Amino acid sequence: ENVVKTILEIFDKGVNDFQSVPQVEPKLLPHFFKTVTKAFLRAPARPSRCPKAPRTAKDIEDENMWVWKHYENLSNNIQTVVNPMLEYLKTYEEYYEIISMNTDLAKEGEGEEEEDDDNTPSVNELRK
Repeated sequence: ENVVKTILEIFDKGVNDFQSVPQVEPKLLPHFFKTVTKAFLRAPARPSRCPKAPRTAKDIEDENMWVWKHYENLSNNIQTVVNPMLEYLKTYEEYYEIISMNTDLAKEGEGEEEEDDDNTPSVNELRK
């Protein structure tokens, strides 16, 4: 769930950052532009909800409809990919306790040797 949310936030950030790109013409051709106001490129924006489809032939489709469609497509595709990964992770739930072990505690007890009833060598002996 966090993976999908993070990727969609990156998508939104990219679309929003595109809106802050300044126009190049006033900088390249200052003699044609007398105003000093900073102008930005006209950029698309993702609508907060799905735009309505035009009802008649005279109605114009929302110019940001394509952004919404790409956003929905991206969301659906990522969710399609993430679901099998989550199912795969469930196979490792029984090992979660071992995976989440605190390795710092294991390192502290590394120098201590336990006596075994059988003659198995300790870890430190095997390292030599």
